[in-house]
Amino acid sequence: MLGFWLLLAGEIDLQTVGVGVAVAVGAVLVSRNLLPAPGTSKDQPRRNPGAPAATWLRVLPLAVLYVLKMVYALVLANIQVAMIVLNPRLPISPQWFHYQPPVHAGWARTMLANSVTLTPGTLTVELSASEFLVHALTADAGPGLVGWSAERQVIQIERVVDGETAT
Repeated sequence: MLGFWLLLAGEIDLQTVGVGVAVAVGAVLVSRNLLPAPGTSKDQPRRNPGAPAATWLRVLPLAVLYVLKMVYALVLANIQVAMIVLNPRLPISPQWFHYQPPVHAGWARTMLANSVTLTPGTLTVELSASEFLVHALTADAGPGLVGWSAERQVIQIERVVDGETAT
């Protein structure tokens, strides 16, 4: 975050670095309780002071891989949607699709729902306790969510946060 701040600031001086460090430390302190402690259930009340550093160190490479897989999925989906839109026959077949996400934690479900919505051609419309209602631009887009790379990556991150070994 500090690096991004310095990039946006355009100059590096004591005041800019000081403000960046203060904001970065403040953001970490404010957000440290967002992840549950390893081994806790989503139904247990939150009593932890945040996930330990070891968990964060295991999650970081998985999160970077998730971002890379999402960028790849976004590029592919953008190309597919562009090909559909530019086709004179406009071969769309909008449909509703019920998707049962294989993740359980609220943050993991939100992450996966946002991943679906970010991907062109799909939109998460509703989240219930057991499934997402997704609007898909084509008949292949909805079923293509099952087992996609971003889904697998979110599952791995959830396992690490829950204290299981990443596979």
